[in-house]
Amino acid sequence: MRGASSRLFLLLAIVITGCSGSRDKSKELNLHAISGTVTLDGSPVSTGGLRLTPSPSAPRLRTVSGVIDSSGAYALTTYADQDGAAAGEYEVSYSNIRQLDMDPGNLMEPVDSPIAPLTVTIPDHDTDGLAIELHSAPKTKAGSGTVTLGK
Repeated sequence: MRGASSRLFLLLAIVITGCSGSRDKSKELNLHAISGTVTLDGSPVSTGGLRLTPSPSAPRLRTVSGVIDSSGAYALTTYADQDGAAAGEYEVSYSNIRQLDMDPGNLMEPVDSPIAPLTVTIPDHDTDGLAIELHSAPKTKAGSGTVTLGK
């Protein structure tokens, strides 16, 4: 019986240590709270998501994501919800998602978003003013975009 209790205690210790790993990694990477707005051709984007992939020159960074709300606002996530991103250079891509008019559970589907990847440099401090301006791609060539740091 004592051996079973010891194994149970060891198993619980391993599980608890494993669950706390994302917080440790957030501190290890020195994440900064990053939020802002996304516009497409000058109008706020009302749905979708951002994906920031480390540029080839920054392989130590992790991929970051952000969900865009109905006002065009987003906050970046690396490990835990809205924990931020490490400073460095990333390639930005945008995926639009639209809600289907069917039930069950308000189905969502991705929508093709014809824009070119955009490069952004995440600063080494928190900011709530990182504006990302996306531009539609013309039918014959890739789109483009700009990034403006407000605060």
